[in-house]
Amino acid sequence: MGDSSSLKKGFWYPRKIAVLMVFTATMLSICSQPRSGEISHKCSSSTDVGLALEELIPGMEWAEWYRQTSGYSPDPEYFGAYITLPAGNELYIGLGTGLPSLGDGALIARFDGKSIEPIGVIAEEGIHELIWDHHSNTLHIAGTDPSWPDDWSAGNHYTYVPSGSKIIVKHRDAKRGLVNVIHTWGLWLSDDHVLYAAVNSHDGSFVSDRNLLRRIFDRINWMLNPSYFSTDYGVTRMGQVFKSADNGTSWEYLSDIGYFRAYDIVGFNDKLYAIYTDTPESLCKLAVSSDDGKKWRDVTQNHIQKVHLTQFQDRLLAVSADGESIYTVSEYSLEKHNLPKGLRVGSRYDFNVLAEGNGYLYIISKTENDTYFILRTQDLHDWEQVACADKRLISISYWKAKNWLVVSGAGIHAKLWKIDL
Repeated sequence: MGDSSSLKKGFWYPRKIAVLMVFTATMLSICSQPRSGEISHKCSSSTDVGLALEELIPGMEWAEWYRQTSGYSPDPEYFGAYITLPAGNELYIGLGTGLPSLGDGALIARFDGKSIEPIGVIAEEGIHELIWDHHSNTLHIAGTDPSWPDDWSAGNHYTYVPSGSKIIVKHRDAKRGLVNVIHTWGLWLSDDHVLYAAVNSHDGSFVSDRNLLRRIFDRINWMLNPSYFSTDYGVTRMGQVFKSADNGTSWEYLSDIGYFRAYDIVGFNDKLYAIYTDTPESLCKLAVSSDDGKKWRDVTQNHIQKVHLTQFQDRLLAVSADGESIYTVSEYSLEKHNLPKGLRVGSRYDFNVLAEGNGYLYIISKTENDTYFILRTQDLHDWEQVACADKRLISISYWKAKNWLVVSGAGIHAKLWKIDL
């Protein structure tokens, strides 16, 4: 008989090679697959979830309908629905001539799943914020920026009660209202029906820019020096917080926050959180208040975007300044959750690009090449691609009664889409 060691060697070497080959093939297969949380950047009809964008109203020419209904001319690039708000069996749609705070004209419409009805036109430079009061069945509409003939002695607030007069009611009071407010950027309604507003105000010495020659002069100065508007021609701006206990009819000033603007406010875990900034060029920060908005302190030194704060499960979410992460918020810190590589959320005028629904967080994200993806997650770690588009997407909401996502585009050929979940 031969050497037993030779027999072992002859028997085991092929086995070792075979095992090594299988192991190598397995590792190559694993390495070729996306890591957990990564998303393909290819836009196709085949997505992780297998869903697609369908026109909310097939064949609807939204820009032309807006022109005929409102009397305003939609901006070819920036017209669109910067916010949609589901309320039971109805969907409220906020259409703006252009970007929020840039371009006169806004229209509120109501959609029941089959037909659309205009509710009214408001004299504001765009629209971006709606909230629904389930207790009083009232729609609250933030005044983005008063347009002619209103000046800046007060900001506007609007309400609409479907079971009432069926008209939009304007609340404006230069003594008991949103005094010296230029923009109302964020609204929040507490459980005890107190309404809070995050605004941009001035010191009282700048009331109007409605003179045509002055506006031309100001625009030329702004083009030459983008920081020209930071002081409103020598007039001090600031972020402020107000609250109202009577559905926006009158307002109580609470505090200043930031030297330029306050962009959003929300209550969470018995505290108020607000987004603010100090100059037109500076990045936004997040502040917290434990005394109903009278005093504020920064949560951290991390910077965030002006994308509206969103509650998801039992967490409060903000978007990082670079758009590549979602933060979960606590009183003293922000915990970072990275988005899939190569995707980011938010731009300068994106406010409503996060939505919670059916146990998921849905977001509008985009690549460097401006391909837009709607993603979803249940844990802020693993992401799925729901749908994609090669057009700019500007807002998203979840319509529980229909189990739809509603997504809005921008420009003269803008559409509103649904995604039937």
